[in-house]
Amino acid sequence: MFTDKTRPLAYHRLCGLTLASLLLAGCATPAPQPPPVAVRDQCLDKGSAASAAFERCVADRQAQKAKMLKDVLAVLDTTPGRQPSADAGPDGYQPADFPETPKVLSYQGERSISVAEKQALPYKVRITWQYDSPFPVPLPGDVYRMGQMRQQVVPAVEAQGLAKFVCTVTADQQVQWIFYAKSEEAFMARVNAALAKSEPYPLIFTATEEPALNSEMVKTGTLRITPKTCME
Repeated sequence: MFTDKTRPLAYHRLCGLTLASLLLAGCATPAPQPPPVAVRDQCLDKGSAASAAFERCVADRQAQKAKMLKDVLAVLDTTPGRQPSADAGPDGYQPADFPETPKVLSYQGERSISVAEKQALPYKVRITWQYDSPFPVPLPGDVYRMGQMRQQVVPAVEAQGLAKFVCTVTADQQVQWIFYAKSEEAFMARVNAALAKSEPYPLIFTATEEPALNSEMVKTGTLRITPKTCME
């Protein structure tokens, strides 16, 4: 226990600095706030508020907002992932179907794949989009761009059996789209061709070759896809 005589010099210096900061804070006056700026509706550039052009602009804007919401729901599915319940949920997932430390905000994906299709697609390819958001989910603008990218890539890589979409995972400020593919090179070539005329997207690609299926898996004819098998 410190007394006035035994307190160290640093303690007195700290008290002096604290007192000085309080005096300065008490004398300071807040800067005057500028008056709020009225936001002009950009649709007025199309015409007056009563014109048909203005109404079309407002309708287009509402349609774009609705599409963005649809994209949000497509990317951020409500399937439980972070804390799966002990009982089977609506998707039939059990706790063992999730990684030990999932850190998953949302998960959506296929439920199964045939053995023949999996054997023809031995590579697991991940497309990762890292986003910066004050929330766990990406901001609406990023979600809209993610939806545009996905609409271009998925049909392109799935054409002629080159790849198969497996799942989408949102966690830790990034979204991952995971595929099974015939080869990394063919997959990348198809993605580059699909996005050749698009704006640049902040995409990271990784690919790994999956181990061969054992005899027991081959006998089943169909392989169940779970968050654990998809994410690991």
